[in-house]
Amino acid sequence: MPRESVTNGASLRWRLLRRASYRGLRAFSYLLGRVWIRKIEGLNNLSSIVPSIFLCSYTCDYDFLILPALIQRELVFLGPEPIINNKGIVGWILKTNFIVFAKGEYPGYRFFREVIRNLTEYNRSIAFFPDAASCYGKEFEEKYVGIVKLAIKANVPIILIKIEWGKMNNSSLSRCNLEIGKRIYISPNNNEFHDIFFEKGGVTKFSALSKVDLQEIGRRLTLRLLASNI
Repeated sequence: MPRESVTNGASLRWRLLRRASYRGLRAFSYLLGRVWIRKIEGLNNLSSIVPSIFLCSYTCDYDFLILPALIQRELVFLGPEPIINNKGIVGWILKTNFIVFAKGEYPGYRFFREVIRNLTEYNRSIAFFPDAASCYGKEFEEKYVGIVKLAIKANVPIILIKIEWGKMNNSSLSRCNLEIGKRIYISPNNNEFHDIFFEKGGVTKFSALSKVDLQEIGRRLTLRLLASNI
């Protein structure tokens, strides 16, 4: 049997196993969500079948368990290496779903190519918690620059998700509220970023944008994520 056929067969089996694993994770997260989620605003913004990049606020590790309860499409988490060393159930679950930043290094070509494949070839969505990346990897810098590049290169929208936890009245049990924003495309057609792109002559490729431009787009996304209404 040709080696290529063996490789393709193994890849297919792994993808089917991963899909089944994710469905199990979704079922588990859904049960947790019935207990933990108090209110969801903007759930209709997740109705699109288009792969997306979910840019999420971060309060605690349980945020990672809430997200699969909402998203039917297979989800890939992005984060620094130390987070999968979490010894609790969160770390155990994420070991099969993370694409990992190499510790102490800025994400390189291999990482970039793998994420693009997940978005465009495998039709998976991406979830990124910038503040979690900062908590688990202090060396992790310029956390939004790569996300902005990915969104432009893969031509997928960014969706902001705010997760806020709070105690129930007269109870030690915490529950959360979720706010889901509308799809944001990083392009000259988006009035929010119109000035940045047209300072460069209306470019549409991230390679034509400077590091400062990408950081400014990331800063505006940060302000949206921190706003009371995203």
